[in-house]
Amino acid sequence: MKYRIDVIKKLLNVACSDLPKTNIDLLKIITPEYPDRTIECLIEYTKVLSELGLMTSDDKNFGLSTGLNGHTSYFQTKIHLTHQGNEFIDKLNNEAIWTTVKDNAQSATLGLLKALAPSLL
Repeated sequence: MKYRIDVIKKLLNVACSDLPKTNIDLLKIITPEYPDRTIECLIEYTKVLSELGLMTSDDKNFGLSTGLNGHTSYFQTKIHLTHQGNEFIDKLNNEAIWTTVKDNAQSATLGLLKALAPSLL
């Protein structure tokens, strides 16, 4: 899957606000961006943000579970940015850095994100 940098930036900005945030707040970002694949994309984005060490959740699957019948259940759980996540979003919120990243990598694979994240930290 290719991950849109603008969506990653929105998700991290939501998570870094001063008020406690939950996976429902992330869902509100994903829904208008991917209306036909909301849950699938939420799973993919939270998985990659977790794998990159940028975001965690009180639940290891960010409140999503799939039953034996393939039905996905969703429950509310708190989300948290890691120290790296805070540093990463601070850099992305810098206008000069954001312009460069946005112009050169509008969408990225997991491999590119893994290479990009350390260079911004």
